[in-house]
Order: sequence, then C-alpha cells, then structure tokens
Amino acid sequence: MESSFRALGAGLIVLAVSIGLSDCGTVPKRGPVKKDGEIYGVVKGAFRHRWWNYYERALSFADGGFLKEAELDLLEAIRQRPEDQRRARTYGLHFTDYFPHRELGVVYFGQGRIDEAVRELNDSLNMEQSSKARFYLDKARKSLIERDGLDRRAPQIVIRAPVEGHLTKDFTVNISGLAKDDTFVRRITVGGLEVRIDVSNEEIPFSIDVPVDPGENQIIIKAVDLSGKSAEHTLRVNVDRMGPGLRIDSPVEGGSITAGGVAIKGGAFDDSKITELFINGHKIPVEPKKELVIDKTVPIPSGGKELEIKVKDAVGNTTSAVIPLAGAGEKPVQIETDPEVSDAIAPVVRIRGMETERTTYLDQAIIEANVRDNAGLKRVTINDLSIGPVQGKNVYFSRLAWLEKGENIITIRAEDMAGNVSEFPVRIKRDVLKVHETESRLRIAVDNFKRETIGEDKKLSFGIEEIVTSAMIDHSRFSVVNRRELKKILEELQLSQSGLVEESKALDAGKILSADCMLFGSILERINSLEIYARLVDVETTEVLAAADLYGENVDIDLLRTLGRGIDLKLSDKLPVVEGIVVQVKGDKIVMDIGKKLRVKTGMKVIVFKIGEQVKHPVTGKIIGTGLDELGRARIDSVMEDMSTAELMKETVRSEVQPMMNVITR
Repeated sequence: MESSFRALGAGLIVLAVSIGLSDCGTVPKRGPVKKDGEIYGVVKGAFRHRWWNYYERALSFADGGFLKEAELDLLEAIRQRPEDQRRARTYGLHFTDYFPHRELGVVYFGQGRIDEAVRELNDSLNMEQSSKARFYLDKARKSLIERDGLDRRAPQIVIRAPVEGHLTKDFTVNISGLAKDDTFVRRITVGGLEVRIDVSNEEIPFSIDVPVDPGENQIIIKAVDLSGKSAEHTLRVNVDRMGPGLRIDSPVEGGSITAGGVAIKGGAFDDSKITELFINGHKIPVEPKKELVIDKTVPIPSGGKELEIKVKDAVGNTTSAVIPLAGAGEKPVQIETDPEVSDAIAPVVRIRGMETERTTYLDQAIIEANVRDNAGLKRVTINDLSIGPVQGKNVYFSRLAWLEKGENIITIRAEDMAGNVSEFPVRIKRDVLKVHETESRLRIAVDNFKRETIGEDKKLSFGIEEIVTSAMIDHSRFSVVNRRELKKILEELQLSQSGLVEESKALDAGKILSADCMLFGSILERINSLEIYARLVDVETTEVLAAADLYGENVDIDLLRTLGRGIDLKLSDKLPVVEGIVVQVKGDKIVMDIGKKLRVKTGMKVIVFKIGEQVKHPVTGKIIGTGLDELGRARIDSVMEDMSTAELMKETVRSEVQPMMNVITR
C-alpha cells in the first residue's frame, strides 16, 4: 500500500513537471543577440521567467531592432500581468514603470502593423496615461491616414467667443472655440500662443487668454491636423482704454453760482461712443454718439460749491470733471484771456486724485488729468497715444494703464495752438504683495532623479535636475531650494539616491531645508530616447500632489531644456495659483469660494491674508500704498465645483481668521 502511494506520488510529480515544462515550452527560448558590437535581449540579473524579466528583455530586443523577439516577450509579459501601470511592484520593495501594451504598440508600429499599433496604444492610454503612448499614437494615426487616404480637407475653426469686432478695455481677451477635422487635429495656436494638446483628436475645444493692445487687434487662430493641413481664422478685437475726452467751456473754475443755477457748455468725444452723462450724480439721458454737445443749466444745492460732470463710453471708461465754484456773493476767479500773453505760456497739466509719484500693489492704474490753455489746445497725448480730437481751452480725460513691476512712467504731453508744449511725467511704482512673491510660493527641493538604462548607459539625461531647477526659477511659479544645500544635507545624513527607503529619508532632508515638497523623478534611457516621470511629494503627508511625464527622441541639450520646461509647466498647470475669499469659519476649518472649476485640488496649501491699512502721505493725505497682513496657512482637504474646505495649520491664530478675508494657493 505504502509503495503504491509512493508510486502515485512520483507519478504526480512527474506529471506536474511535465505540465510545467509544457507551459514553459509555449514561450520560445530567446537568447542574447549581438549586433554592431552591442548585445541585445539581455536583462540585469537572473532571468526568472517573470513578467518583469520578459518586459525588460523586450525593451532590449526592441532597441536592437529585433522586433519579433520583442513582440513575443511583450505578449508573454501581458499574459502574466495584463495591465499597464506606473510603479508596478516586482518583488520586495522594488518597483518599475510597466507599459507592455504601449511598447507592443510601438513594436507593431515599427513592423508596419499600424491598425494593431493603434489598438495597443489606445489600450495603454485607457489604463495609464503616458507621453510616449500619446507620441506614438499620433505617429500611428498619421501613418493610417496616409495609408488609407483619409485626410480630404483642412481643419475647421469655430469661434464661440468673443464675437467679431468685440470691443473691450481689458488687457487680455479670452478666445474660446473648437477646432475639428475629418481626421485628427494636432496643433492649435491662438494669437501665437500654443494651446496644450496631449494627444490629437477629431475635435478639440480651446479657451485661452490672449494679451491685447489699444486699437484694433487681429488675432490669428490656426489649427493643424496630423497630415499637416492647416486652417486660419482672423478675429478682430478692438481695445479702448482711453476715457472720453470732456471739454468744459463754462463754467470756469471759481465761476459764480447764480439764482438760476449753473450754465454748462462744452462737449464730450470718444471713438467708442458716449453712452452716459451724469451731472452732480444725476443721469442725463443721451443718445449714444461719438461727439456729444453739452448745453444745460443745472441747479446747485444750497451751500454747494462744486460741480461734477461725468461721461462714460461704451466699454465703461469714465472721465469726470470736478469744478469748484464761488458761492453767492463771492468774487469769481478771473482767467487771463489776452492772446498775446497766453501764447507765451505752455498748457497746464493737472493730475486728479494722485500725486505725480506714488506706490501701488495693483497691476492697473487709472490716470485722470485736466489740461488747460487760454490760447486753445491742439493735441494731447498719453505715452504718445492721442486722447482724440481736442478742441477748446479746458479738457478732462482719463486712461487705464497697465503697470509692470517696478517703476512705470506715464507721460502726458500737451501742445497748444501757438505751439507751446508741456510734458508731465507721472511715476507709479508697482510693488508686489508678499503673497504674490515667489518666496511665498510652494517651496520645492529637486532630488536626484533615479535612472534606468536599457543597454549601454550613455548618460543622455546628465544634468536634467539642474535644467528642471533652472526652468522653475525662470518661470517663478515655485520657490526652489538651492540644490547645493540639498546635496550638503543628504551627504551629512549619508543618504544614497536610490530606492524607496532613501526616498523616505530624502523627505526628511526636505523638512530640514523647510521645503514643502520634494520633486522625485525616474528616467528611462534607451538608445536615443528619454522618458521622464516626475512626482511632487508633500514632505509632511507624503501625498503626491502632482505628477508629470514627458518623452523625447533624438536627445540633445535642446531636448533636455524642452523636457525641463515641460516638467515645470505641467506641474504649474496642475497646481495653479488661485485667489479667493473665506466664506465661512468653522473651528479649525475654513470654507473658500475656490473649487474644481479653478483646478483646485486636495492637498494644496493656501495663505490666509487681509489687505492692511492704507498708507497715506503725511503732507498731502493721499493714499500712496497698501499694507498686507498674513494671518496663517491651511491645507485643502475637500474640493467641490465652486468651493473647497481647508484645515488651518497649527501656527495659525484661529481667532484672527474671519469671513471675507483673502486666500491664495501657494
């Protein structure tokens, strides 16, 4: 009996071994192949017939051009593990980026099997997004289009907003629309600005803010499909930032108030048409027109010694004149009108509501001015831009100006009929609020990227960490830790730069440097291509706040710079700077009016602040600046469409945080 069981056991063992050998036999043995002095079809370490062994060997075969061998290995890897995945666990605490469907699609493309390539690349993207899959999907689609003659017409461009001839006073205009094609749209530019497109599609919507200048702007929208066919659409947008010109012939400043009131004579002019007229706060009905005659007598309230006239154009630019008057029984001020005297005097320029030098935190300023000349004005300009057809001796006007950081000089130039000229410079210094400075942004330490190579290590990505750091500094979205400081800390802690345990310790090094996040990266280097995957990890929570992957071929320094900028731009896009207000305060929680529509996400940090007291000039009393009080910081833990909640951090004084205070993402 015992011998029978032994025989049966031995038979089962033989059967099991036979089945195992039979299974192994379904995967042909593929040894290393030598080509041009290099060996392909190799792996690091022992080949144990696991999915990661087949995947690694397939990449090596593919680099040598042995596509059939690579295909068989990839099919076996997929049989063992069918899903494309980043950081797939192999054994122990070892991880690898695993994209067998993507690489199979690339192999099929290399074999000319375009339909199968498209299928595999689409499958890969449905499982895990990657730049390389998108790159080769576009190439495969283009080949498919050319092979079957599918591209019969150029793309179409549909503009949804604004309408042709749109009139605005803004410094940017949002252009939104749709580009569509009988095959695939690959590129869209609006006013020279590139619309980000990860992968081509039949229809691609776009919405982008384009800077515009005063006058007519011809904004060119261009769409290009995969075959290179292109279409253009020119959209005309008119910009008017000049307030209406307001001419006041009477009363003059210091004129008398009579029993019947004050007789106003003058006019207003604006190319965008005068749409509204107000006198002492009362709206006077007017027909919209470019030139408006003002001839009206208005009563002045008892004790009143001031006349205000305000005009507004079609886009909302406003100009107002405030004329001080003499009360009943007071002697009016006489203005010299002798031409022989006046012709020798240049026009007088006065700025209303501000000093000739001031400081502001705003990025825009309204310049309101009054120019007068007894001989009559001929021409008035602001930074060489004419305010319009000047007529008369006393003109008021305004202009909305964009302010760059630092000193801005806005020059008003006036010329009278006799040729006398006055130039009046207004200096405005624009400071940036502390919360808008780079130093208040998310502080990032860029760690050494982990490198993997297939075949010989040609150090194609050497220096990419410095390139990424430089790109971040140039863009100023993030505050970046000096890499020398990081290196010093890592050396003091005797940390290496590979493996999950070391990554955890690197986060501790980031804390020592007061960094908010560490940027970790993995790079796969092949014959002449780079694939980079970068992760921005919160040093406190270890949460991945954002990730970016990029792929490039024909590696040189220009490609490395492009990839470096791409990492910065993708991370910036996923972690935008957004401003809002506190809506509610509930203990340690605040509710804010910023949400998914503004691309806010959990884990992002915000600064809670309020605009401080206005700073006034000690002599004139005019406002020359504004302070800022930072009250604390919070971390977003819940996001909805139009709102989000955040938990106040320990260092924040809860009692100081109140509704209607400002917030800005770091």
